[in-house]
Amino acid sequence: MPGTSVYTLDLDADHGVVDVAFLLDTTCSMSSTVDAVSDDFSEMAASLFVRLEDLTFGVATYDDYNDGAFGVGEDKPFRLVQQQTDDSAR
Repeated sequence: MPGTSVYTLDLDADHGVVDVAFLLDTTCSMSSTVDAVSDDFSEMAASLFVRLEDLTFGVATYDDYNDGAFGVGEDKPFRLVQQQTDDSAR
């Protein structure tokens, strides 16, 4: 169900390199969540890049196996969309 999400990052702990990996469930029941993350990703990334010196992002998805009644067409159980990068424009 569509709505507003609030993300909080507690930076009290000592940190060095921070790698953030988004693993998104892309099955039909999760489409509104995928849309919300897509809509908010640039804002989340920009906020984190301001607060952290050494940060990378990666994105992957998972879906049903294309077997029997599950999955359709070219569904893949895992798909790497973006390997870890520090380029916020990607």
